Amino acid sequence: MSDVFPSDAAATPRPRLRDEAGARRIGRGRYIGNSIGIALLIAAIAVGLSFTPLGHEVAMADGAPPQRFLSPIPLLVLAVIGIVALCDLMVRRRHDRSRSGADAVVFAMLAAALVAIHAFGKAPDLVLYLDAGLGLYGLYLLVVLVILPGTRGENAYGAGATERRQD
Repeated sequence: MSDVFPSDAAATPRPRLRDEAGARRIGRGRYIGNSIGIALLIAAIAVGLSFTPLGHEVAMADGAPPQRFLSPIPLLVLAVIGIVALCDLMVRRRHDRSRSGADAVVFAMLAAALVAIHAFGKAPDLVLYLDAGLGLYGLYLLVVLVILPGTRGENAYGAGATERRQD
């Protein structure tokens, strides 16, 4: 009966949160979960702040009741914080695929610049073309980061998630 239930000594050790947080590589599941968590956290903070003096009411068309929105500057700050956090995740996910994260950093910087341009006024036509190009590149990153698997074993960026669990 003892061979049916393995002893605690034979169980593989689980990684500590500190080890996972400092890892240079993350898998698809952790990338997806953390990305959704960051997006939900930023959205919850934005909604909460819209009911403070940082928010303002906007009259809606067709006689609908006015809605509360966050002012542009706090919204911009939240967007930049979210972009930086997601950039970190994208770079670590690119490392899991044995690739440099430089393209993810460029994507994040362009996204932050375009958010700032849109937050403070009417964007010129060139910016709209950049939006389209950035959207297409975002689709490419979505496929690369979410759908394609990472490299197995150790690569130039360290051990993979399964190897860290067995240490």
